[in-house]
Amino acid sequence: MNANIEEKDILNLLNGIEMDENQFNSIDADMSEFSKKKIINNLKGQVNSSKNKRLKKLKYGAAAAAVGFCCLIGVGIKNPTFADNVPVLNSIIEIINKKLGYGGDYSKYSQMIGKTATFNGLTMTIHDAIYDDSGLMIGYTLKGADVKKRMESGNYDWPFLGNYIKINGKISTLAGGANGDFLDENTLTTIATLDTKNKKLPNKLDISINIKSILGIDGNWDFKFSVSKDKIAKHTKIFHPNKSIKYENSSITIDKVVLTPINTSIFISGHRDKPSAEDGNNDNFWDHNTWFVLDDKGNEVKFKGSHYSSTDIFKGFKYTLDLDALQRTPKYLTVIPCDFTSELSGSESMKDMAQDVVPKGLKHNSAPLKSTLPLVLPQGNFGKLTITEIQTSSTKTTVKYTVDGKFPNFQGQKLFIKDSKNKLLKPLSPYNNIVKDKNNPNTFTLDFSSLNPDEEYTICTTPLENYKLREDLKFNIELK
Repeated sequence: MNANIEEKDILNLLNGIEMDENQFNSIDADMSEFSKKKIINNLKGQVNSSKNKRLKKLKYGAAAAAVGFCCLIGVGIKNPTFADNVPVLNSIIEIINKKLGYGGDYSKYSQMIGKTATFNGLTMTIHDAIYDDSGLMIGYTLKGADVKKRMESGNYDWPFLGNYIKINGKISTLAGGANGDFLDENTLTTIATLDTKNKKLPNKLDISINIKSILGIDGNWDFKFSVSKDKIAKHTKIFHPNKSIKYENSSITIDKVVLTPINTSIFISGHRDKPSAEDGNNDNFWDHNTWFVLDDKGNEVKFKGSHYSSTDIFKGFKYTLDLDALQRTPKYLTVIPCDFTSELSGSESMKDMAQDVVPKGLKHNSAPLKSTLPLVLPQGNFGKLTITEIQTSSTKTTVKYTVDGKFPNFQGQKLFIKDSKNKLLKPLSPYNNIVKDKNNPNTFTLDFSSLNPDEEYTICTTPLENYKLREDLKFNIELK
């Protein structure tokens, strides 16, 4: 059955990202070069004229899952056609991941599913899936009246796929996460990432998903399909460093590092020896567990998420750190631990954050947005941001800036703008996601809705004083 997603939805999703025309030229279709070029020109024109939508990341937990999970990875569709005259030349989920700032060749390794079910006006389409050593990823769309309104009301349980899945005929409650894009009030395209790392599963999975209720709408959304990791496994590299580290209150071992075309995963095991004085709630699995990771050239490897399994951290735990895909295999990864302490606590700070107001306890360096450029915003021992250009059009305001420091992705995320009422402005991209200049890796842009020229705004960054780098604890993970 054809996927029930309209041409305008695809154009909205594609809008706002960079596209490499060389990708268009590799269309695997039986058509003349003239026809292919016509399609390319048509698509490029429609995408550029389509209205940009705000990408919104959604994160939900599986209530029945035994492990916590906070990993944001995508899957993609390999050159499917959702409308007769619009070939989708990029993976939809690759597009979402690009908007989220992640790399990886999702379209190359995704497997087309293309199954749709509709009940009581709500259509669910499972587009595609990727299964590798990082987990199982499924891309799907919900389309029906007031999907966005229902989702944001908080009155309905989110249909987390990990609660409705069978693998090879067996019920397999899986932890996981999701992120997605509201294309309009009635359409949500989503990636679900399911944790299979600690499951002993074969290379091929027969998947069954059955959902009886979605956002308060009853039905019987039933899907069956198969996925395999044979193709991506050929391009997956696994290392076993078995590096052990003893800290003041804990011990860990780096058991395994897995490099796939879409992800980098560091597998850690360990246990707590005793509570930490700085961590009265024992929330940290081990001491100094905020890590910055660099490749062997000193380039930051962007953090994606983490997940764990443990019933008692004093007896043992399994922990996986997920990072962006690497373009090459480095000789080693460098880990710089960091001691993190939250600046924000108490009901007042939580209330401010819920209302998008800058919390009173948040330290920040700031300057009027109308200051003379270039404008330098210091970030303490980490470095600085330099605002080089601010442009406002009828639809958006774009801030262009450079980052000086070892961790440009991390530091670059710490830019924000507030209005005269101390209210934070929401970026057009998800979770403050910044767009990196592919030719200048320390240069970024951040888009906001078009700012009022008569309003007084302040541009800010944090001094990052609550992140204490522990260069004395730095170590390498050899990949050999």
